[in-house]
Amino acid sequence: MISFSTIIGVVVGVGLFVMAIDQNTDNFNMFLSSSSLLMVLGGTFAASLISFTVQDMVKAIMALLGCLRSSKVSPKTLNKDVARFVEWARMVRADGVVAVEKSLSKIEAKDHFISFSVELLGSGYKKEEMREILEDAREAHYIASTHNARIMHVMGAYAPGFGMIGTVIGLIIMLDNMDGDTAALGKGLALALITTLYGVLLAQLLFKPAGSFINLKADEEYNRQLLFIEGILMLKDKADVVAVQDRLNAFLPPRYRYRLISE
Repeated sequence: MISFSTIIGVVVGVGLFVMAIDQNTDNFNMFLSSSSLLMVLGGTFAASLISFTVQDMVKAIMALLGCLRSSKVSPKTLNKDVARFVEWARMVRADGVVAVEKSLSKIEAKDHFISFSVELLGSGYKKEEMREILEDAREAHYIASTHNARIMHVMGAYAPGFGMIGTVIGLIIMLDNMDGDTAALGKGLALALITTLYGVLLAQLLFKPAGSFINLKADEEYNRQLLFIEGILMLKDKADVVAVQDRLNAFLPPRYRYRLISE
């Protein structure tokens, strides 16, 4: 599902920038420079490749593109998760834990944490051992998810620096070609400063916001996995469906809590 907040944020940010230019000048072309953009993007990615691996960068770019999609976790999806655990609680009490494994949908089976949790449910581990294993899996998943956010924030820190480098290069070239023409000096200075503008824009309107959004989605998934851990452990105890409902509803806002009576 498309993240409308991301789309609106980008449109508003770019729109304000364009409006500020439109109200002060008719010369839009002076804000366009492919060499300046190449300097900032190329330098930022080059520095990031020194800091991280190629695989890390590919994953980070995919996560950046993933910012166009909304988070998979919401109060509504958590309500469905509680309903699912209530359904599984009935299955466990009627047919045992094997019924839960057989009932997994394709989407649930592709979710590594869900499939791993259900797999442990059918193992011979004790409840506390299961909790420890699932907590470790939850932490490992969170660290991997937030790693992409850290890369985005690092790129956000690098971009303005390479903008300044581009500006210094532009100033050196401009001063070397000075021939006493004041008008040419002004144009050269404006062109040199564009690189700094690109660096700041990319950092503040792309890399840093994307890192924060990736972090937000990781936090939401982290909390959802806690719900799953508690739910799986209750299934391990063959808890009553009402007890499962009430325990897991603690993770939801009051208006989104699941109610058996409403079925």
